[in-house]
Amino acid sequence: MWAPGPAVAAAVGRPAARRLLTLGGRGGAARGRPRWFCVPAGPPGEQPLSRKRLALTALGVGAAAGCMGTWFEMSHGVVCIPVLTLPPLALSQQIAVGTTVFGVAARQVLAATLSAMEPDAQALDLDWLAQVVDVEAVGVLTATGTAAALAGSALAARLSPQHMRRLNGLFLIGVATFVQYRSFRVNAELEQEEAGEATEQTPAPLPAGQAPPPAGASEAARLVLLGAASGACLGLFGIGPAWMLAPVLTATAPPGQLGSKEASAPVASPGAAAAALRAAASGDPQPTFDPDVASDAAAAAAGMLGATGTDERTMRTCTLAMVLPSLAAAARHFALGHVASATTLAIPLATGAILGSAIGGPQLADVPCDEEFRTGLSILLFAHGLWSCYKGV
Repeated sequence: MWAPGPAVAAAVGRPAARRLLTLGGRGGAARGRPRWFCVPAGPPGEQPLSRKRLALTALGVGAAAGCMGTWFEMSHGVVCIPVLTLPPLALSQQIAVGTTVFGVAARQVLAATLSAMEPDAQALDLDWLAQVVDVEAVGVLTATGTAAALAGSALAARLSPQHMRRLNGLFLIGVATFVQYRSFRVNAELEQEEAGEATEQTPAPLPAGQAPPPAGASEAARLVLLGAASGACLGLFGIGPAWMLAPVLTATAPPGQLGSKEASAPVASPGAAAAALRAAASGDPQPTFDPDVASDAAAAAAGMLGATGTDERTMRTCTLAMVLPSLAAAARHFALGHVASATTLAIPLATGAILGSAIGGPQLADVPCDEEFRTGLSILLFAHGLWSCYKGV
């Protein structure tokens, strides 16, 4: 799909005209990576897409992905990257990942900035911040996530397009499985509540003579491992990982640690700032008050899972922790030449994702995302993942 180096001239001269979109990675040629990339602009026999059509196409893809991401409570990159690799854009896997993660970073920064500007926000007050998020967990997840995001981005540059496509296919199969797992977990919790069963988590008794492991060490190891996995997800696949990280933290949380029901009870109402941070994970950057925030927080205090499969404080913690890793991944991909033309693809794609989340998401607030829709999405992701694995051979 790519025609690097000397093959560029030959590719441009073919009847199936191709459009050079950009961008040479700084120093890429010196390290054996292609400096110029040639991106197919349509089926054979058709004229290349104009810059205006490319921008409008990217805007539409971003808007649809942002709207779907908000409705399904997932990152818009899950939809963006498969679509970008198909005609009429037909970007390579590396370019699709780099262009999408550019939008992920832009939305994360926008949401964090808007939340910090709210009148009731006291972002510089550690006591207030500790009520909204787990500050220590944010630090560990940010550090490990940033390092893994940089490493994942570098690995993506070294892999061939075929290997990247195959890895992305395996990842989409995992995402499809996770969507079903999250729905099952939420439904099981709701069934327990309707049946009036106790939902308090009680630790299993330890065998006689066995001392409990140090809470600090076990928690740090858990956060380091999950932070590294989240950063790799950003750097290698271009998917915002907060929507997956938070439910996994909840499912693996020992009592009293981040994600557990004891630690999820809200100490104070974070107001609109919490709404904006929650919106960043679901794709809606508007810092308007969302009544679901209060209901999810109350559910967390009662031991229930919200619609995202986790409690509100854990989701805010994960969302804030992934801001710096997303910026690191975007900067690294840009330096490697994996971000397609900013004015033609990257900025319109990010703008469309923001608009789709901010406008389309609230319009679907009254339309519940039923189990059938989630199952249909999982089937599509699973099928595309299998097809990507087959095409990557």
